[in-house]
Amino acid sequence: MGITADFFLGVNSPEGFVTYGDTLVTPQEKRRIFLIKGGPGTGKSTLMRQVAETLEDIENEKGLTERIHCSSDPDSLDGVIFHHADAILLDATPPHAVEPYAPGAYESVVNLCDCWDEKILQANRTPILALNAQNKLCHSRCRNFLQAANSLLSSNRLMALDAADTDKITRYAKRVALHEFAHKGAGKAIEHKRFLRAVTPKGMISLDSTIPALCDRVYLLSDPYEASSSLLLSALRLLALEYGHEIFTCYSPFNPKSQVEELFIPALRLGFCAGNNRTLLPFAPYRVVHESRFIDMEQLKKHRQRLKFNQKAAGELINEAVLLMQVAKKLHDDLEKYYIRAVNFHQVNQKKEKLLQELGQILCGR
Repeated sequence: MGITADFFLGVNSPEGFVTYGDTLVTPQEKRRIFLIKGGPGTGKSTLMRQVAETLEDIENEKGLTERIHCSSDPDSLDGVIFHHADAILLDATPPHAVEPYAPGAYESVVNLCDCWDEKILQANRTPILALNAQNKLCHSRCRNFLQAANSLLSSNRLMALDAADTDKITRYAKRVALHEFAHKGAGKAIEHKRFLRAVTPKGMISLDSTIPALCDRVYLLSDPYEASSSLLLSALRLLALEYGHEIFTCYSPFNPKSQVEELFIPALRLGFCAGNNRTLLPFAPYRVVHESRFIDMEQLKKHRQRLKFNQKAAGELINEAVLLMQVAKKLHDDLEKYYIRAVNFHQVNQKKEKLLQELGQILCGR
C-alpha cells in the first residue's frame, strides 16, 4: 500500500522565508514538474488540493504522496509530490518562487494569470499595493521576533553543547547506524529536505501525522535544548547517506539550513525525532534517548536560571511572531478578495481538468 505524508517545504525563519523548493527542480530524465503561476485568490491551493484528492488513490496503490503545506496558511497546499510517478505540482509564485529550468522540455507552466481581468485589478491598484506593503512589513517584523527568539534558544544550545561529550555522541551514532541500517543500504543515496515544524498563524505546528505514515519504529531523542539531539541527528544523516539510503531530513524552522530535527528512512520504516518539540508521539517510541546520556547534567545545572529565563522569553517572542503572522494572514485574505473578483474560475477549472488528465496518464503509466 502507498502512503501519504505531510510536510512544509518552506518556513518563516530568523533568516526570512527559507524554502527547499529549488531542490526539486534538478533535471532528471523521467521527472515531470508542473509549476503553478498565479496571484492570491486565483485558486492555486484549491486546484492542488483537488488534484491531490482525485489522484492520491491512484498513487497510493504504488508509492508515496507528499502534501506540501503552506506555513503562512497551513490549511492551504503549496505542492503535491507523487514519488512513484516522479511527478511534482508546485505553487511557484513568491515567496516560494520557482522558475523553470527548461520550460516545456522539463517543466510545464500552468499559468493562472491569464484567467483574470487585469482591468479590474488595475482599477484597484491603490488598495492592492497598500495591502502588499503592509503584508511585507508584517513578515519583516515577524522575522525580527524570530531572530530574537533564536538568539535566546541558541544561547541555551551553546550552554548545553559546552557540557556535552561530542565524542560519545559520535560513537553512539555509529553504533546505531551499524545496528539499524549499515547492512540494509547500498542503494542510491537520496535526500529529501523538508520541515515538519513551522511557525504559522495557528502557532507552532508540527505535522506529526507524518511520523506513523513513514515509520513503525522511532528513536525519540529527549533533549530540551536541542544540543545533543542536533549533533546526533546530523551524524546519523551523514551515515545514512554514506550507506546508500533514501532519507527525509527535516530541519528546524529556527536554523533551517543546519539544525536537523527529524530523520526518516521510509524503506526501513525507521525514524529519529527530537523530543523537545512534542510531548507525545502518535505511538510509543521504540527507544527514548535522554540528553543526560551525553551531557554533564551537573555542569548544566549551574546555568539553570539562565536556561529557564531564555526558554520562557523565547516562547513569548515566538508568540509575538505568531500574532504578526495572523495579521499578515488577514491582510492576505483581504488581498485575495480583489483577485477573486477578477478571476474567471471557469477558465481555472478548464486548466484543472487538463492537468488532471495529464497527471492521471502519468500516474497510470500511459
